[in-house]
Amino acid sequence: MNQLNIIRRVALGLGIMVVLPFAFHWGFKVIYPLPNQPSDYHQKPKDKERYKWQERKNAWEQKVDDREKTYFYSALAAGMLMILLGAFGPPALIGEGFILGGVFILTMGYLIYWHKISDLFIFISLLAALALMVAVGYVLFGKKS
Repeated sequence: MNQLNIIRRVALGLGIMVVLPFAFHWGFKVIYPLPNQPSDYHQKPKDKERYKWQERKNAWEQKVDDREKTYFYSALAAGMLMILLGAFGPPALIGEGFILGGVFILTMGYLIYWHKISDLFIFISLLAALALMVAVGYVLFGKKS
């Protein structure tokens, strides 16, 4: 393989690595848009309107929380799927782009919902992702001689 083809494959792999997480993020936004914020969300209500205002605010915040939770679980599944697809699907460097893109999707999911997940679940899911990557590396590259 000549140098130009190697450069093209590296560029393509890096491009996939960068674009894949953004495609996931904006695809999620299209499928599951952020709920509309109540028009009076930032206004200080009068005393007699306070209860209804608080109900609207809490309902909106719950919808946002549900969306973030869905994003996290979707990113967890999509990131691991991209790692597997990259490992056992496309040829070298394109596959690495999928693997790294999958890692970034996982990272985005954790960053968005990290503060609301229990420490135990974070630990278990990170161990699962690590085990997946170690298993993929072991299958692809075998034992060290």
